[in-house]
Amino acid sequence: MSLNKHHRGAVRVFGLAVSLDIIFGIVFSFAEHVSTAEGLYYATATATTVGADIQPRGWLAHVLTVAMMATIIPLFAATFSLLTTGLTADHIDRKHDDMKRHVSREAARS
Repeated sequence: MSLNKHHRGAVRVFGLAVSLDIIFGIVFSFAEHVSTAEGLYYATATATTVGADIQPRGWLAHVLTVAMMATIIPLFAATFSLLTTGLTADHIDRKHDDMKRHVSREAARS
């Protein structure tokens, strides 16, 4: 099965979202003096809007949290949007091909 342009876009956007999540998580861990695992956990929990039991304390941690929310959450939303657009486009293309075959058969009968 080949990916259509929407699905390829979704893969790229998802890759960008995951990359930013990792970068923000690592930077957060340095800013808050927590382990990298805790920073990644915080970034992932924030990006998925679940929330974490870690509270940002410094101004840098708060700025990073806002940046996570302002970038990663919309990127995840765009990923799902592109996936559903791709599924819809595939469905419409199949129906269009079915209609063209039907019209060709009917034209051949006349």
